[in-house]
Amino acid sequence: MTIVKAAPEFQPNTRFTEISLHEPDKAAVWAFALQGTPVDTPRTADVVMLDGKHVIEAVVDLQNKKILSWTPIKGAHGMVLLDDFVSVQNIINASSEFAEVLKKHGITDPGKVVTTPLTVGFFDGKDGLQQDARLLKVVSYLDTGDGNYWAHPIENLVAVVDLEAKKIIKIEEGPVIPVPMEPRPYDGRDPQRPGGETAGYY
Repeated sequence: MTIVKAAPEFQPNTRFTEISLHEPDKAAVWAFALQGTPVDTPRTADVVMLDGKHVIEAVVDLQNKKILSWTPIKGAHGMVLLDDFVSVQNIINASSEFAEVLKKHGITDPGKVVTTPLTVGFFDGKDGLQQDARLLKVVSYLDTGDGNYWAHPIENLVAVVDLEAKKIIKIEEGPVIPVPMEPRPYDGRDPQRPGGETAGYY
């Protein structure tokens, strides 16, 4: 990372999404495996980065501490990162529009809503979304305190979040379905059925 950050092309807000060893030429690998011929190539690494919504791939020479290639990848979407999940949760919690929609589902505290971001896919513009935007579709669950929010989905409610603009750009709604409120904990507190089986999900 230090080598990449020292490159003139590197921007301060660029994020690293993947770092892996660069595989040597297969002929050299087979020569080593079958004949014991040393692999006389520099030890290099592949680095994938995300500068805003732009994907960049680089190859780094680890021995000589220099950049061998720096390639912006056009028409590609970057990996969804852990901090994107945090951003989505903060955007949802701060949205007054989403809070109003939650009230239709009987939810008055947005802080109890747990978001699960998903990639949006591409439908040739039929969904009204821009292919080159960095978007996530967000389905939500209600944290009722039983430790298993997956058992309490907020059905027929999807928010589309723009990660660059840091806002909800679309809310997709269907008929309101009541959130299941029966406790479904994972830790053995489920009500016991005859025969010792629990009433929870398996």
